[in-house]
Amino acid sequence: MLFLPFSLTVTLISCLHGVAEELQEIPLAKPVVPTKCRNHEVPWHWYISIKDSVSDVYYTDIDYVSQFADSLDKMVAKLNSSPKNRLFEVGPSGTLLGGDIFMASLGPEHELEAVIHGVKPGIWGIKNLPQDDPFEYKGTLLRWLADGHLDYNDLPTSLSLPQLSPLSQWKQLVISSVDSGTQGILDNDSLEVMLAEAQREDPETDMEYILDMLAEYSYSEGNLAVKAGYVIASGDGFYQILGRSHGDSIVELLTKPYHWDE
Repeated sequence: MLFLPFSLTVTLISCLHGVAEELQEIPLAKPVVPTKCRNHEVPWHWYISIKDSVSDVYYTDIDYVSQFADSLDKMVAKLNSSPKNRLFEVGPSGTLLGGDIFMASLGPEHELEAVIHGVKPGIWGIKNLPQDDPFEYKGTLLRWLADGHLDYNDLPTSLSLPQLSPLSQWKQLVISSVDSGTQGILDNDSLEVMLAEAQREDPETDMEYILDMLAEYSYSEGNLAVKAGYVIASGDGFYQILGRSHGDSIVELLTKPYHWDE
């Protein structure tokens, strides 16, 4: 057993007592939707940022964070309520980002490796390839379905697969590595919209916050579609993203495990 000197013990207790008093002075609002945090049985919306020293404690707007998270929770549930609802919108820039979604939430040194340009704007569908073994991920297919904007509050009742001809052969666009077990593809314009909706203070750390939220959804069974694209807990390893084009635009994308010995 470790015994601390009496003077150090008194100093430590006094410091902790001061922090406790500071915490009591600031009411913490209960979040709307308690969510199971990765590895912890606590609502992840209840967080305190500790900066520089134990006395410099500051708080986010927990009420607003909860409202934003609650809205996104409901949207993700709606998008995954039926296979036909697994949709997302590619914005005017036609730029998608892919790779290890959770690692990208840890900071700028872990940026998403895949940047895909020339993707056809409009409404896209998402589906996983059939698999014989439920624990063996085969891939995720994205297809352009229609022009226009996607109203997430009023999803289209049915969208048939357009007959686009001719289509190019599948072409490998990028290979990315995944170390957190969670990969996906997200629309860059949609992420910018979510960043504005979050109404937080620092664009860099706010984007990390949003990516962490999206990565968390992959750990709930049945989730695939998120508001900006898809995320899935498919395991560590290398993944290749293939594309097919119609005219000058990419209209189909396929992410699947990549094995260097193939």
